[in-house]
Amino acid sequence: MINLSFNSLHRTQGFTLAEVMAAVLVIAIGILGLAKMDAVSVSESGTSSTRALVANAVSSLGGAMKANEMYWQTTSVPTSITIAGGSGGLAVTTPAALTPGQIPKSQCLNAVCTPVQMAAADLSTFATSLKNLVPTASSTITCSQASGTTQPATCQISVSWTEHQVALNQSIHSAIQNSTTSTETFTQVVQP
Repeated sequence: MINLSFNSLHRTQGFTLAEVMAAVLVIAIGILGLAKMDAVSVSESGTSSTRALVANAVSSLGGAMKANEMYWQTTSVPTSITIAGGSGGLAVTTPAALTPGQIPKSQCLNAVCTPVQMAAADLSTFATSLKNLVPTASSTITCSQASGTTQPATCQISVSWTEHQVALNQSIHSAIQNSTTSTETFTQVVQP
């Protein structure tokens, strides 16, 4: 005969409501932390992408300048060329010889262009590319040549733009400048 004893029927099994609420609170705090880290990661990814695209656009202009050394190595090269951003996009503000209006309709692709026309076409292409990448960017191209020497000219291409930032917490946000934007600058020196 089997004798079963049920003395421990009232043994507590499972979790109390307080334990469940504490576990839910810990998990919720962890999930919120992961969400904030994800927001920072997405922001930094966008920032890094913009910087890489600007660097590629500047490098492309530098390559075009090297390909057109007949213009960029002459004494008639302007000392400063400005490509300004604004609400209407980017515009090349240059000496009259380099305005985009000087570019033939074929954009120098299917026609023989003078070195000045090629430089204007290159600047127009750069301005259009920069406008598509970072609409509010501005760029300055400064060229100099040591007077009395046969050294090649050296040009500095600088691009400035505004980036939005996401801070991980309030102390980092305060350290960033109490604002969610910052002005970034990329500069490359080219010797055409």
